[in-house]
Amino acid sequence: MQITVQYLKISVAFLLLFPAQLAAEQCSFEQWIVDLQVATVDFIDHIESANAREKAGKLQQTADKHSLVALRSKLKNAGLGEHDALFKRFSARQKILLQSFLRSGAQQAIKTGQVSKLENILKDVETVVRKLDCAEDPNWEPTAGSVSMFGFLTNMHPAWSWGVFLFLVTTFGGSLTLYSGYQQKLIRQTKRYPCNIDVDVSLSNHSHKVPCLDISQTGMKVRLNLKCNQGTPCSVKIGTTNTTGKIVWSNAEYSGVAFTKGLEETFISHIVKT
Repeated sequence: MQITVQYLKISVAFLLLFPAQLAAEQCSFEQWIVDLQVATVDFIDHIESANAREKAGKLQQTADKHSLVALRSKLKNAGLGEHDALFKRFSARQKILLQSFLRSGAQQAIKTGQVSKLENILKDVETVVRKLDCAEDPNWEPTAGSVSMFGFLTNMHPAWSWGVFLFLVTTFGGSLTLYSGYQQKLIRQTKRYPCNIDVDVSLSNHSHKVPCLDISQTGMKVRLNLKCNQGTPCSVKIGTTNTTGKIVWSNAEYSGVAFTKGLEETFISHIVKT
C-alpha cells in the first residue's frame, strides 16, 4: 500500500508540474529570441565604434546558445513554427555578417551590403518579437512549492487515491493548455518593446547609467551588472521622466524593474522610436 501511495504522489506531482515546465522552456526560448534581436541591433549600432569586437562577441555568445539545426523543433515547440524560414534566414545572415566583420572589418561588411541585408530581416523579426508573451526574466521558472499539497494522499484510502489519480489523468490534456496560458498571463500583462536606450537607475543613493533592453508600461529589463535583492526599491529616470519601482528579479548581468506607477503607452511608443 505504501508503494502505491508513493507512486500516486509522484504521478500527481508530475501531472501538475509538467505543464509548468513546458511553459518555462517556452519562455526561456522566447527570451533567447529577444536577446538575439537586441544583441544584433546593438552590434550593428556599434559596428564602427571602438568596442565593436566586444559587441560582436556578445552577439556570438548569444547566437551560440541554440544551434541552427535545432532551431526548427524549438520554434515549433514554442508555437512559432510559422516563422521557421524567417529565423533561419535571420540566424544565417547574422552569422555571415559576423564572419565578414571579423575577417575584413566594419567597412567591408557595410560596403558589401551585409549590414543592410540584416537590417531588412530585423524589421520582420521585430514584428514577431512584439507578439511574444513570456517573461522578461531570462531565469524565470515556475515555483515547485505546490508539490507540498500532496501530503493528504498519505492517509487517503487506496480506492480514493486511485480515483483521484484517474480523475487527474482524464483532465490532464485540458489542464495543460489552461495552466500554461494561466502562467503566461500571470507573468506579464502588458506588451514588451525591445529597445536600446540608456536610463538612470538609482539604488541606495547610487546612480547607475545602464542600457535598457526592453520596456513595457509596467516594467523594464536593464543590463545592470549588479546582483540585487528582490524587492529592492529604486528610482528610474527615462529621458526627462522620473519614476519609482523595485527590483523584481536580478542576476549577475541583468535585472528586471517593476514600476510603482504604470507608464503611458504613448510615452513608451515615443521612447522606443527615439
